[in-house]
Amino acid sequence: MADSGFRYPFAGRMPGVDQNLQTGLADNFRRAATKEQVQDHIDDAAAAHAASAISVTPTGLIVATDVQAALAEIDSEKIEKSLLTTRGDIITRSAAVPQRLALGASGLSPVSDGTDLVYGKNPTEAAWRTIMQAQGFAAAGSTSGTYLFVAGTAIIAVAGNSNGAPMIRINAADFAATGRTTRMRVQFMETTNATNPSCIFTAGLYPLSSNGGGAGTVVHSVGTVVSGSTVAHNIGASAQAHGSAAFDIPSDGYYLLGVALNATTAASSRVSLSCVLQVAHS
Repeated sequence: MADSGFRYPFAGRMPGVDQNLQTGLADNFRRAATKEQVQDHIDDAAAAHAASAISVTPTGLIVATDVQAALAEIDSEKIEKSLLTTRGDIITRSAAVPQRLALGASGLSPVSDGTDLVYGKNPTEAAWRTIMQAQGFAAAGSTSGTYLFVAGTAIIAVAGNSNGAPMIRINAADFAATGRTTRMRVQFMETTNATNPSCIFTAGLYPLSSNGGGAGTVVHSVGTVVSGSTVAHNIGASAQAHGSAAFDIPSDGYYLLGVALNATTAASSRVSLSCVLQVAHS
């Protein structure tokens, strides 16, 4: 670099100033560029200031060896902000490139269809969940009629019950899910001893129509069984399970699980019964 023509103002040492500092200042002044040299450097846009003239060391995923090429690499990898156009949009990837996924309808969730992310119903909501369970048994000689379940004891005829029976309060709002239809079903399981009861058992969901009773008792009366909730079976000697078809959630109110017998059960027979009420969304 050409001599700037600037000279340190003292030929000798500066009294009271460290010699090393004086030497360093003098060296800096000697190496300083002239005003003309600095301006020439600034004006030389085609050479020293061109991005392609500034070298870089490749690192990570960047393979470029100059700034211009590095910027081009970064530009080719960026995701255009224009890809997202509407509030709620999210970015997913197709087989090859990023893509826009528009916000789904109310109540839907991002789920996988096995290939891509889409908006749909959560598959777990379609699974049946038990919300009520009742057990009991039918002793030999149980006559035809409608019975209620009482846990661990013989099923009790509706007309003769005095201790009440398990029930559930159904409120459609408690089970509602946006964009879904609430469905219910009854599952009925039974086992017998060695004697066939020779009787058809029909389980179902019954609405509580009234309750009352005298001193020390509580009596439940039921209405007509909920349409679609019944499941009938001619019980044999092996363990069996049966389910009703899915039915619409009934009107708000109190409900009990019950079973109707079409005939008197055979002498020496014994039937263990279990019934559940389940709910799902479709």
